[in-house]
Amino acid sequence: MWGTYAERLFGSGGGDCGFDPGTACGARMKVELGKPLPAPVAPVGKPVDPAKLQLPVAAPVRSFQDWCLVKNKQADVRATVAGVFRLVGTKRCAEAAERLGKLERLDLSGLGVADLRPLAGLKGVKVLVLDRNPIRDLSPIANWNSLELLSVKGSSLKTLTGVAGLTNLKALAIDGSFVRDLEAVAGLASLESFSASGCRVQSVAPLAGLKNLRVLDLGHNQVEDLTPIALSQSLEEVYLNDNQVRDVRALGGVIALRILNLNNNKIKDFKALGSLGGLRRLEILGMPMETNPCPILAERAVCLYHKVPSESTEKPVTKPAK
Repeated sequence: MWGTYAERLFGSGGGDCGFDPGTACGARMKVELGKPLPAPVAPVGKPVDPAKLQLPVAAPVRSFQDWCLVKNKQADVRATVAGVFRLVGTKRCAEAAERLGKLERLDLSGLGVADLRPLAGLKGVKVLVLDRNPIRDLSPIANWNSLELLSVKGSSLKTLTGVAGLTNLKALAIDGSFVRDLEAVAGLASLESFSASGCRVQSVAPLAGLKNLRVLDLGHNQVEDLTPIALSQSLEEVYLNDNQVRDVRALGGVIALRILNLNNNKIKDFKALGSLGGLRRLEILGMPMETNPCPILAERAVCLYHKVPSESTEKPVTKPAK
């Protein structure tokens, strides 16, 4: 049984030529009319029921204008389209799409954006700010190779699915989201700044291979082991306040460090930090010390710490009775 797409769509009638492959004309038509389908819908020469035709599946909607023109939009899509309208200042789909396509920086903070599929076709965006939006999936922008900065602070994200494809990303901020696993960040070799404050992160192992990372903010998490961070020799600013850190020896070899915030941890020994010749600011508040924990840094850096009050200042001085 043989038949081309055209034959199955319109029947076996081929005019003067026909679709008989046994004839020279029919063979020529086979070449000219396209590739055969996987299985015939109806025998050649018999009427074809239009309802049973295996028509090609339409390509998925990709442009913002296409999504915008859909009448019965899903609630999340409708919210995203409305957010874009507010950003570009028009509710006309064609005009909004035109204005949107010219932007390299999109700041949709707090505009109710929930579904990124209407934005998937915007491959030229370099900066995308989606703070305080109910976003749950970043996969629609997984192919945005031009993206250099992505901020989704205060979002509803639980995973970073799709981020691994953003190979040119230089700055990523996910503060206040529900992301705990940082595995998707491991391959972002161009990343220079990463912020995940308040995400309940425990393991920083995925950050070990980020050779270009300069700024790292993991404040208000549950980090204990700093060993993987030590492999990022390019780090200049590290914020690890309000974690579960007890040992800072791993940081002693990160010689590029200029700013280090370790407030409100469980550290007792800071001697390893004395080797950080470039350190200019050290914060270790919230861990009362009886003596100055950073005398080595005194002449070259600002060191903020809490000192346990001595008895001479805690109690009033009384003179002996005469």
